[in-house]
Amino acid sequence: MSEAKNLRQITVTDAHWCDYEHREPSEIPDLSQTKLTSLKLIVSTLQSSIPHSLGFVTSLEHLHIALPLMSDLEHSNIRGMVPTSFVHLKNLKTLRLEKLNIFRFADLTDAYFPSLEVLSLLNTVHFTDDLAPLLKSAKNLSCIDISSTSVSLNTTGLILPNLTSLYASYVKGRPWIMSDTSFWPTFPNLKILSAAAAPIVGSISANIGDMKHLQQLDLSGTSLTGQIPDSITRCPLVILLLRSTDLRGPIPQNIGLLNQTLEQVDLSFLSQGSILPDS
Repeated sequence: MSEAKNLRQITVTDAHWCDYEHREPSEIPDLSQTKLTSLKLIVSTLQSSIPHSLGFVTSLEHLHIALPLMSDLEHSNIRGMVPTSFVHLKNLKTLRLEKLNIFRFADLTDAYFPSLEVLSLLNTVHFTDDLAPLLKSAKNLSCIDISSTSVSLNTTGLILPNLTSLYASYVKGRPWIMSDTSFWPTFPNLKILSAAAAPIVGSISANIGDMKHLQQLDLSGTSLTGQIPDSITRCPLVILLLRSTDLRGPIPQNIGLLNQTLEQVDLSFLSQGSILPDS
């Protein structure tokens, strides 16, 4: 009897957690009648797609689909759309689609994932959707990781009141205009923004000073211009990384006020003309 047939005979009706390592999606049994709350599917490198049937495991709270950790992204052939059936996953709190060739959510609507708290599309290439419509219904989101992902995020009119961590280093997509005063109010309780080499343009708007919880800010290697606003000293920053940007002009004299909280700062390789404050 084949390995796939053996796998289909596994009884998971009363299980609450399943972990399928190095399986093809086609080998995963029908789980729609189970009470699973967590499913981890580490797929092999053969070409396949996300099973439509997973969207009918309505008890799922945590779903992780990824290529094996050490696999080369060039061999990631798990491709296609996130199935329309995923609209039924109303209890989903964690969704990790990592190192895949997913290019969009099918029929993206505001109805997706109202309970979602963690979304990770880490290293998922060729993703073409703007995430904003998806996120509008996910008011409970606390963490987003779109690092090294081809994705756009239009923050206009978007408010994520519970988001505390946004990881977007090396993301590829439409530029984020940080000089737009609507940017920071999108994330009023943000603690971590890690966006090194992200497509960020414009200057840092003065209302960054309203970010009363911001502790880590990494905008290294971006195309930021203008000056560092004095208001940044109102943030309780522990880590400030602005290395290799196009920021210029005098660095605020009162940047020293951050010394009460600041543990790491990197302002190296700023544009010519930047002047460090007197010690």
